[in-house]
Amino acid sequence: MAGFFAAAYAFVAGIVAFSIVVTLRSEDSASPLGRSFLYFSLGTLLWNAAYAAMTLSLDEDFVRLVYRVSALGWGANPSLALSYVIELYDEYVARIRARWLRPLVFAPVPLIWYGAFAGKILAVDFEREPNGWIERMDPSSPWNWALVSLLVAELVLFVGIGLVLERRAKSNRARLHARLITFPVALLVVFVIIFHIVLPLAGLQSFPPTVQILLAFWLVVVAAKLQRYPVFSLSPRIAADAIVSSMSDMCFLVDNRGIVSEANEAVLGILGRGPASMAGRAASEVLSPEVAALLEEATGGRGAGELLVRAANGQDIPCAVSVNKVQDSLGDPVGYVVIAREIREISRLRRLSETDSLTESYNRRKMEELIREALEAQRRHATAFSVIMLDIDHFKEVNDQFGHDAGDLVLVELSRIVRTCIRANDSFARWGGEEFLVLCGNTMPEDALILAERIRQRIAERPFGACGTVTVSLGLSGARRDDTIESVVQRADRAMYASKEGGRNRTTLYGCDD
Repeated sequence: MAGFFAAAYAFVAGIVAFSIVVTLRSEDSASPLGRSFLYFSLGTLLWNAAYAAMTLSLDEDFVRLVYRVSALGWGANPSLALSYVIELYDEYVARIRARWLRPLVFAPVPLIWYGAFAGKILAVDFEREPNGWIERMDPSSPWNWALVSLLVAELVLFVGIGLVLERRAKSNRARLHARLITFPVALLVVFVIIFHIVLPLAGLQSFPPTVQILLAFWLVVVAAKLQRYPVFSLSPRIAADAIVSSMSDMCFLVDNRGIVSEANEAVLGILGRGPASMAGRAASEVLSPEVAALLEEATGGRGAGELLVRAANGQDIPCAVSVNKVQDSLGDPVGYVVIAREIREISRLRRLSETDSLTESYNRRKMEELIREALEAQRRHATAFSVIMLDIDHFKEVNDQFGHDAGDLVLVELSRIVRTCIRANDSFARWGGEEFLVLCGNTMPEDALILAERIRQRIAERPFGACGTVTVSLGLSGARRDDTIESVVQRADRAMYASKEGGRNRTTLYGCDD
């Protein structure tokens, strides 16, 4: 049986060691709560490893020595557990201003160690039995009953703080602490007091290492939770570095206190600051007070606005700023992702997305959007509009005879001429190849016909360098209430082909000359 008990203690020590390794490998190991849990685990490891060695040994002097060494673990563990739960209270419920409270928690530890090494606390003698060494205790010793009273007082305080955490803490993480750590530890302490102190003081034989087995399974659960959740820290590492770094927009990770924890490389080119120089500084300082105010005012976890962001040289750069509060796997807010894009950059990207790169006129997608808006306005307010389709005559011959570069110059010059002809409420787009489209806002077909003729004549009159004279064929159509984008453009296209069939360099109004 002694071998079985030794294996049980050794098993617990192994599980505790595994839990310590898991904690050290997690990002929580450097946090105050993580360190508290590590110290508690180290004490438990020393305690169980010493008991495993005691159970197997046949030398009473060695047993006495190892027992005293084990006191370094079990003598400090109650205070370590209490310090841990005080740290929880300070983190999640309210800041503890009495800084002397933490050192006071550890005041009994030297007395316990002294009593254990002097043979005054708990075991005063040992007796070898088939199950291993039995601790003989002196029930008349005031040291022992003082230890029991101290443990009970610490236990009451420990449970009381756990109940406060469960009731008052708004954080899901705090409640996880209470359920996973605070209350189970309290139950284990009750078992320790009863099985390892009170019953032996009453003269009863030691029971099998029940508490150690329960402790082992509890530590397995804790280790698994540490792998799944960032249980101890409030670290705002809430976005993958690869994603943040690859963004062309400026991206900042800001914690709940408004402190920038990370920034991507884009800030260097725009703000003139390196990401490392921004980490650990307040958002109001390295970004701007406006951005800090947006962080505080973000309703529903989100906010956006056009704000000034301060560069390293003191210049304020207009940016479109968006703020998103991010929650961890427990549902607790852990910080913000702030994304900022220069207004000038937004305008440039919008222009690129809406215009044809060669002619700098609108592209087909933008024109479809404008026609869609015009159709909506027509249905709601009966606002008339017309569409003009124009196509360059014999453009293939221009490319074949003079080359594609000359053809591109024709497209560019033609676009410039059309833009000088249209009015402020008209829109001009390259529809595809050598086809162009003019949207005539608030214009009846008869008035659009006048504009189309003016465009045709201006193009025919203007020489196009080595290409000489270039002409266009035009077709136009007025919009109807039941029109779609496709239908109104299709009628203008048919009218344009009617101009082609009629001899080119002419304008056709759909329904009149087709």
